[in-house]
Amino acid sequence: MLRLGMTNPPYILEHLEEMAKILNHPRVYAFLHIPVQSASDTVLMEMKREYCVADFKRVADFLKEKVPGITIATDIICGFPGETDQDFQETVKLVEEYKFPSLFINQFYPRPGTPAAKMDQVPAQVKKQRTKDLSQVFHSYNPYDHKVRDALISVLGIRNLSRYIAQFSLEYMIFKYTYQFHLYFHFNS
Repeated sequence: MLRLGMTNPPYILEHLEEMAKILNHPRVYAFLHIPVQSASDTVLMEMKREYCVADFKRVADFLKEKVPGITIATDIICGFPGETDQDFQETVKLVEEYKFPSLFINQFYPRPGTPAAKMDQVPAQVKKQRTKDLSQVFHSYNPYDHKVRDALISVLGIRNLSRYIAQFSLEYMIFKYTYQFHLYFHFNS
C-alpha cells in the first residue's frame, strides 16, 4: 500500500482529476495532507502563501466528492502576527465545516531574522487560548474514536486503553503503545 504525503493547494489545483484517480487506486490509501494554515485570506497573504481559502476548499471539496472516504489532514497556525479574532473565527468555522479527522494545531513562534518576527506579535496568552479553543473544537467532533476503541478491544483484546495513543484515518490507523511498539492496521470498510 502507498500513502501519499503532503501537498499545498497551488501544486494540486491543476491536477485534481489525476489526483482523484490515484487516490481511488486500490493500492493507495485515500489520505492526503493539505495544509491550510488559516481560513483567513488576510492572514494567508501576510504569511506569503500562494493560495487563498477558496483554493483550499476547491481541492478539499473536489477530493471529498471524487474519492469516497478520503481523509484530509491539515495544519493550522494560531496567532500569526496580525491575526484578529475575526480571522481566528474564520478558521474555527472551517474546522467545524470540514471536521478534519487529522488536524495539526500549532502556535506561531517567530524565528529570528524572518519578516514575521519583525511584525506586531499576537500576545502569547491569546495564541495559547486560540490553540486550546481550536483543540476543543477538534475533540468535540472526532468521528473515529469508537473505531479506535473497538479495534483495540476486539482485535487486540486490550482493556486498559489509557496506555495507548492512536493516529488514524478512515482507512489508515496507527496504534502506539506508549514508548514500546507500533501496530499498523488497514481497515477495509
